[in-house]
Amino acid sequence: MKINVKLLSLFLLVTLCQCKSKKNTVAAAKLYKTVTILYSEEYCGGAAPSEELLSEMLKMKPLINSEVNVYKSNSTDLKPLLLKTNENGEVNIPIKLGNQVFISLYPPITDYKLGKYLHQCYKDFILAHLVMVDLSSEKNKFDINTRIECNPCVPPAP
Repeated sequence: MKINVKLLSLFLLVTLCQCKSKKNTVAAAKLYKTVTILYSEEYCGGAAPSEELLSEMLKMKPLINSEVNVYKSNSTDLKPLLLKTNENGEVNIPIKLGNQVFISLYPPITDYKLGKYLHQCYKDFILAHLVMVDLSSEKNKFDINTRIECNPCVPPAP
């Protein structure tokens, strides 16, 4: 009899812990929406690229382990939320940001020391290339497909 009471107590304890764990997982899922980012890219080098390189750059691929800037509105005057994608190209966006967010795949302007004209050029470029994601639906996963273009406002990569 004493063993049965101990087994029953242990069973109840394990069951309660599992329920709490599932509840916390569900609660965490309601705090974020997952956006999978797929991209292709434009060739921004100097010498003429090979056909193989061009065709590889045109293929859609996940944006793996990369930083993205997330804005509450389509204005670069606001301070962005810096988030990082995972190994699948997914980023978890807090739902508290609102029903729409705007994502920039380009490095933040603070990475460059630009003159006044180029600074405005870069802000305009980023603003024109923000990717809007509508998070208002009930689903928790979203996919975006985009193309990374050459930025005429920053010095070319060596």
